[in-house]
Amino acid sequence: MVDSKLKRTKASKGIDRLLVEGAFLTREQLDTARATAKRARKDLRQVLLEEKLVSQETLAMVLSFQLNVPTIDLKEIQVQPAALALVSEEVARRHNILPIAVDSDTLTVATAEPDNRQLLDTLSALTKKKVKPVIPLHDGIADAIDSQYRSGMRVERDIKQLLGSVRTTDITDPALILDAVTNAPVVKAVEMLLNQSVRSRASDIHIVPQKDAVLIRYRIDGIMHD
Repeated sequence: MVDSKLKRTKASKGIDRLLVEGAFLTREQLDTARATAKRARKDLRQVLLEEKLVSQETLAMVLSFQLNVPTIDLKEIQVQPAALALVSEEVARRHNILPIAVDSDTLTVATAEPDNRQLLDTLSALTKKKVKPVIPLHDGIADAIDSQYRSGMRVERDIKQLLGSVRTTDITDPALILDAVTNAPVVKAVEMLLNQSVRSRASDIHIVPQKDAVLIRYRIDGIMHD
């Protein structure tokens, strides 16, 4: 439905004209939204979404058509840990972006502002990569940031809790010894590390003893991650 309407318009036109000529908005609705945006000092797209004049999916499709930028469904993709490692959680939240994938010298980033050249240039300078934007069809970037960045922290927390519960004990029964070893916190911690390495598609794991800690490093797509 959205695609068929857009095919009757020209990509060189602004998004506001595309929305009107594609029959997603009336001229009166657009004028009212423009006035609201000017009065509230907000972006027109933000007002259109807040006033429910267009859906996030419609806006994403129109932007995609106008800018020739692909769309994605954040619920259907697998985020590469190597991409997350290039952008801190703080930066991701500040700019409302999600690193998706990294391939050679290009970083793919989900953003609702694919035409924000300043944002793309900033990310490129931070990551030393070319930045390729993609547009989320249903938004959800904030939730995706929560999910993706917190998973690594959750593993670290769980391992610390397990190792912190280690206690020495005297067990002489062989059956009890086997059960204790199988369920020992250290064994569970190693199992967690192996499971995380599989999920992250790591090629190898480095365990580096330090004075007061143990550093765990995964090699993902040829890059080491702590």
